[in-house]
This record gives sequence, C-alpha cells and structure tokens, in this order.
Amino acid sequence: MSTFCVKNNSVKMDLPVLLANLKKSCGLWFLNEQPTSVLLNNENTNLSSYGNITTATVEILRHGLRTKSENTILVGSIPAIGLSSENICNEDTDWLKKIVDDFEWVCRSAQIRDSFVADFTSQLPAYGSINQIESSTSAVNESEEYFIERFLRTWVLRNLQSNCLSVCLQVLVAEKELLNTYYTEEAFLRNEAYSTALFICLSAVELNQYSLL
Repeated sequence: MSTFCVKNNSVKMDLPVLLANLKKSCGLWFLNEQPTSVLLNNENTNLSSYGNITTATVEILRHGLRTKSENTILVGSIPAIGLSSENICNEDTDWLKKIVDDFEWVCRSAQIRDSFVADFTSQLPAYGSINQIESSTSAVNESEEYFIERFLRTWVLRNLQSNCLSVCLQVLVAEKELLNTYYTEEAFLRNEAYSTALFICLSAVELNQYSLL
C-alpha cells in the first residue's frame, strides 16, 4: 500500500465549523431553494440549488485527506536519484486513478448494500473519468488539489442528485482500511459523532424531511 502525506490546507477548518456550514447549507436549501413537494431525483430540479450543500460536503471530504505518495512530496520539483520526471508524473496519475477507483467502488458497494437504483457508470464525473486520466496528461499538468476538488464536487453532486450520498459516505466510513488509507486520525470522517451528524444532515435533504435537522 502506498504511503500518503497530508496537505496542510486540508485540516485548517475545525470540525464544529465544518458541521455548522453543512447544517446552514441544508437549512437554506429547505428555506429558499427546494419546494417541499419536489424530490432530489426530479429531472426538472435545478442542480445549482445544491451548490452550497455540495461545497460544504466537499470541505468535509477534504478535511484530513491524505494526498500524493511520499516520494512525490519529497522530491518536489527536483527528481530524486533513480526517479525520473516521468516516474513522478506516473505516480501522480496512479494516485489520482486510485482515488477515483476507490470512491466509485464506494458508490457501487452502496448500491448493492441498499439495493437502490442508480446508474453510476453512465454518469461518471467529467474530471473523475479513469479513461480521461489515461488518455490525457491534463490530470498531471494541473495541480493535484484542483483535480481532487473538481472530482469530489462532481462525485458529491451526482450522488446527492441520486439520493444516495449519505449511504455512500456511510459505506466509506464503514470501510476502515479505505478510510485509514485516505484520512488522518483527525479527519472529520473519522470522528464518529461528527460523521453521524453528516449522515443525518444529508439524509434530511435526500428524504426531504426538515425535521431531521
């Protein structure tokens, strides 16, 4: 298993702040954006109404997120002995493919566990496509942080629209090996009380039940 390092900017926000932002976003969604008679999977629903919830959830997913292999962090812009620039780029690409693979596996596992209907394969996010990573160097050329931000946003929004984001995140948290691979001990998702609150907030939106908040 690869060794991962932590980006300093991934743990800036305190857990109470992250949870407060999510609760506020969900509350505003009920108050301003979403009529109580319309469900998330209604094809006429404006996806932009989930923007605040998506942003708040992505901040939570990035909290304590481990990024890049240790070698890539250490070499910086100068290749270490025996490591070419091409090898470094390959390590970056491999890690990006791995996180995409694992997060999509979470979706498929959630689908099997709860037997809900959602076609994940036909709705792969534009910046989460494994084929795109393999066929283009754009994922290597742009910053890793920017790639992860875009992938997580599309991943969160897609699963929120499919009414399964809370289930997907529960699967992620339940898979301890996967969780430990990607997240530090201080991460939001590894705090039982806060992760449970996250599930409740997202379930409230997905079930259209404000009382859960």
